[in-house]
Amino acid sequence: MEYKYIENDDFSFLASGNVIKHFSGMPCFPVRLSLELFERAYHLLGKDKITMYDPCCGNGFSLTVVGMIEQSKLLALYGSDVDSRCVEAAACNLALTEREGLIKSRDTLLRNNITDSRREQLCYSVERLLTGFTDGSIDRLVFHNDILAASPELPCPIDYVFTDIPYGNLTNWQVNSVESPDIINRLLDNLSSI
Repeated sequence: MEYKYIENDDFSFLASGNVIKHFSGMPCFPVRLSLELFERAYHLLGKDKITMYDPCCGNGFSLTVVGMIEQSKLLALYGSDVDSRCVEAAACNLALTEREGLIKSRDTLLRNNITDSRREQLCYSVERLLTGFTDGSIDRLVFHNDILAASPELPCPIDYVFTDIPYGNLTNWQVNSVESPDIINRLLDNLSSI
């Protein structure tokens, strides 16, 4: 895919485990690709600010990346997952998209016994992120929902749905009554109403 909006830059300051918390068994979508897809949707929609929803948010990595970098273009970030561990992890990461949450996380990490190089990288990453933070308010919500069972009720209309569906060895669909070939169709059916 040819990138139209996001340069091939160094995104290591957004690496999982640096500022954004890493949770074992929860993979992370590539930063540059997350931002490129958001920018494409944003330009296609032609609005000043948009709402984003991830129905299989996992640890909320993509929502958090977009929330940190694209704040001025966002009204709301919503995420849901069928796994309550993921909902907790995503809420923890999404708190980093607020100035206070990012500073609190940095201060907590700095109080821990970390190496000088880790301390330097952490401070650089946080300072770089803070320069792009806006004073505007973004509605943030992470909640438990099985997107294969029901379409969620969200506080406002959704402009952009993004999800990295479960695949591979780290994540699997948690399903009870849905046949494997029907999973994507069920996902799309339940998203169509929003």
